[in-house]
Amino acid sequence: MPVTASIIIPNWNGLHHLKVCLQALCKQQFEQFEVILVDNNSTDGSQKFVKENYPEFQVIELKE
Repeated sequence: MPVTASIIIPNWNGLHHLKVCLQALCKQQFEQFEVILVDNNSTDGSQKFVKENYPEFQVIELKE
């Protein structure tokens, strides 16, 4: 199925928001999308959480 929409989520230590946000994205009806998390050097485990629980989503880790 081709991707017709990209959802780009900027993140910095927003793990508490990601849990709700990503669950909601997975439950919606539209299926032709990709999720890209752009992480601004979080220290709260955000990157690990997404990689372990949502391996289908892309994580871009910035150094700052």
